Amino acid sequence: MEILPSNRVRLIENVPFSISYQDIIQFDNATAQQNYFNSLPYVEFDNITYVRNNGKIKVSANRETLLDYNYMYFQNNNYGSKIFYAFVTNVEYVNPNTSLISFVIDEWQTWCFNINFKPTFIERKHCRRWNADGSPVINTVPEGLGYGT
Repeated sequence: MEILPSNRVRLIENVPFSISYQDIIQFDNATAQQNYFNSLPYVEFDNITYVRNNGKIKVSANRETLLDYNYMYFQNNNYGSKIFYAFVTNVEYVNPNTSLISFVIDEWQTWCFNINFKPTFIERKHCRRWNADGSPVINTVPEGLGYGT
């Protein structure tokens, strides 16, 4: 059975996130997340073949027109409704009307609503750095915690 290309890729301009995850936005829900990204300047490509998570995709656009786009999301419609968010790491020239976009999946934005934080029983406080005799405090003592399977 042949599956025709029906996937969507949206390149987004000047997103304030970095691949270091120093600056992220924690959205209340997927609708708020989608509304935020839709409010930013973007260029969209439809009828793209399956977008693999290998980090490269070809789009029909001139390289110079894509240099300010640092973020993207895509959806493989024939395989589900999951939206994948990614950092654009490079835009390469292929020919005058084709560019190769390199990307790395943004694990936080892609999976943030699937995370289930469990309650913890570890209580951390500020610890002193030095013992009374001037030696450093060794705080790597095993605590006897069960890590589970």
